[in-house]
Amino acid sequence: FKPRYQRNNKRGGLKNLRCFPSCGFRHKERGFCGRSVVAEVSHPKGESGNTLYCWAEFVKCGPPVGLKVGERSSLSELVKKERSKDEPTKPWVKGERLTEKCTDLVAVFEFNKDRRGWHYGWAS
Repeated sequence: FKPRYQRNNKRGGLKNLRCFPSCGFRHKERGFCGRSVVAEVSHPKGESGNTLYCWAEFVKCGPPVGLKVGERSSLSELVKKERSKDEPTKPWVKGERLTEKCTDLVAVFEFNKDRRGWHYGWAS
């Protein structure tokens, strides 16, 4: 990750970071320039990682906002905050499980696999 990123403003109030977390195969002057992000989530041996879900929230560095570590919430409440093609300004990006990379101790998720842009909602 870099300490700074360029941004662009899209129609409808969307604000996206460019080249996040880095350029793809090569830098693109127009449209989306960036990559997906992959995260590994450890879980206790013997417990199936197949029941885990993972979301990422794109926020500025600082004290945690929203759901805190160890806090519980219903799946339906979590899904309400999930970003989609039709609702790109919602706060959470759902991770897609990369089953082929999961082990008996680690579940692996990829965020923004479809490369729709990295929208941020804060004022800069």
